[in-house]
Amino acid sequence: MDNDDILTLNEVEEISRSVYALLGQYVTPKYDRKTSDDHAKKVFAKLDPQGRGFVSKEDFVRICLEVRYLVGSPFILTVIDSR
Repeated sequence: MDNDDILTLNEVEEISRSVYALLGQYVTPKYDRKTSDDHAKKVFAKLDPQGRGFVSKEDFVRICLEVRYLVGSPFILTVIDSR
């Protein structure tokens, strides 16, 4: 998000909060910041299984190609869990 070619947990949390905010009333049960941040942590753990604290652009692209429905999916956690 900050053009450094790496993705961090903080950036995934920001993305998760934005997605939840966009979904708004359509999210059941209702969400709060903890919900979106917990989701982000689960997603990030799948993206960064080595626990480096970041995902390189190359790794992210590779993961997206491996899991074709990842990009643009509102069900990102489900898709990643099915790998």
